[in-house]
Amino acid sequence: MPAGPAPDGNGAAMTRVHGRTVLITGAASGLGRLMAQRFAGLGAEPVLWDMDEVGLEATETLVERESGRPPTTVTVDLTHTGDIDAAVARTRSVAGDPHVLVNNAGIITGQWVTELSDAQVEQVIRVNTVAPILLTKRFLPAMLERNAGHVVTIASAAALTGVPRLTTYCTTKHAVYGFDDALRHELRAANANVATTVVCPFWVNTGFSAGVKTRWAWLLPIVEPDDVVDRIVAAVLRGRRRVSMPWLIKTVPALRALPPKVTDPIADLLGVNTMMEDFTGRADAFDPMG
Repeated sequence: MPAGPAPDGNGAAMTRVHGRTVLITGAASGLGRLMAQRFAGLGAEPVLWDMDEVGLEATETLVERESGRPPTTVTVDLTHTGDIDAAVARTRSVAGDPHVLVNNAGIITGQWVTELSDAQVEQVIRVNTVAPILLTKRFLPAMLERNAGHVVTIASAAALTGVPRLTTYCTTKHAVYGFDDALRHELRAANANVATTVVCPFWVNTGFSAGVKTRWAWLLPIVEPDDVVDRIVAAVLRGRRRVSMPWLIKTVPALRALPPKVTDPIADLLGVNTMMEDFTGRADAFDPMG
């Protein structure tokens, strides 16, 4: 990695995205669609990836309406490395390497671990964990060469704790949370001027969280997608290292230092172990929990 100034240990804030290329995975709906619109409104050049062609076309229309310019769209199946490489080549040929990479795509199963097929396990791991690592590996060299860039990883509150019926989802989000942390340290060690942000929201009200229960909504509310996107965009512009919301999520890392005999009753009180009992959200949907 080439050297560059990194006075705050996390690269320099980009401060503006006008004219910069922002690649967003999982852009056909939910947070991905909203981020595409928001960045386009700030003058960025969005590159939108998803496997849902219909949803991607709808996002394209909204982005063009927002900015007056059509975004670059790429249909890709993130479970296949060959598809990823083809999408990378397509992106480079049309828009160049991105200045900002937002690893947003994710899938969920919402089942007990004993109910999962092997194929489901592999699919969740490949989309939620392997794809973000591969994309970062492919696009980071250009950021290092220009000595500027930002890698945003959309993790989840599930990256910080375990939740019944979310075993594979929690596993993959723990993994990308760790990946972001290790990547940040690698960039610091290289004194590279590339920033990272990991985003850990609670359940997001995108329509994919249907049936999810939160016992104390005033304390642990389902968060609104516009609020999450506001925080993500601000993190890119200001170089913020972590985004956790609502505020209670910020306490989870400290609570994990306590023994399970203390934290398990807290989880019971908050309804963590029952929140998925009536889950009816789309199990194949992109990014249901942030």
